[in-house]
Amino acid sequence: MVIGLPKKDELYRPWDRMELEKPFCHIADPTRLRIIVPVSPDDFELIRTDKARKARNGENLEVTLRVHGFGGQLWSGRVSHLPRSADKTVPLQLTTKGGGPLAMKPGSDPNNPEPQSQVYLIGIDFETPPDKAISPGALGQAKIHCEYRSAAWWTWRTLSATFDLGLW
Repeated sequence: MVIGLPKKDELYRPWDRMELEKPFCHIADPTRLRIIVPVSPDDFELIRTDKARKARNGENLEVTLRVHGFGGQLWSGRVSHLPRSADKTVPLQLTTKGGGPLAMKPGSDPNNPEPQSQVYLIGIDFETPPDKAISPGALGQAKIHCEYRSAAWWTWRTLSATFDLGLW
């Protein structure tokens, strides 16, 4: 499947030297899709430690996926990509302008939006084959099943985040 083709208004225009470095389209396998999930730094650290703990036991960090437009249909997935550092740009679909949850910095380039706060983009692969009607760019939700923590831990984490104590 060919994705990322130029738009109709971009046809028959001359190419810039800067555009020669990036491909004009991509070849994709619709049976192997990945969901990109934006998470805050504290949630990223929680996911990273739980994924490392599960990897020592030879297990994967489980994820439940839901794609908008498919009702209550759920798919299973696994965390497959953890970035080394926070992402400077995010896909347009993840910004509020594109229908997603992230706010953009004012005046940023609309083709490469920058998030207002620090964000990590985690890759989640479908374990069960997705429906053929799901196309790249569709919005969805992901629930990452981290290990259980005590109520006291969650209370301390919430209070620290609320008052920005920086103690955890």
